[in-house]
Amino acid sequence: PYRECNTTQFGLIFCTTQYIAEELKNPSKSLPRATALGVAICITVYVLINAAYLAAVPPLQFATSGAVARDAAVAVIGEAGKYLVPLIVAISTFGSCNGSVLTGARVLYV
Repeated sequence: PYRECNTTQFGLIFCTTQYIAEELKNPSKSLPRATALGVAICITVYVLINAAYLAAVPPLQFATSGAVARDAAVAVIGEAGKYLVPLIVAISTFGSCNGSVLTGARVLYV
């Protein structure tokens, strides 16, 4: 049995993974593994993206920019990057909402 999740300890994303624990064949083994792997992937992606920002944007512009991701995209792919970054953020937001709705609805089903 899982204890009640405290969002100040684990963060909301780790609580929502427990909603689908009943769907797993061996949740006591695969849920911690998935959580650790997910955290490792997030850390790796975060570090790599920040390294790309540092490589693409000059330090002075990096320090004064209000939108470093947009500036890096413009530096790498041109003016299309100005529109691509907000589009990616919107798609990511809708994907996150979709995941929350689908996993949250499982609580009422079981």
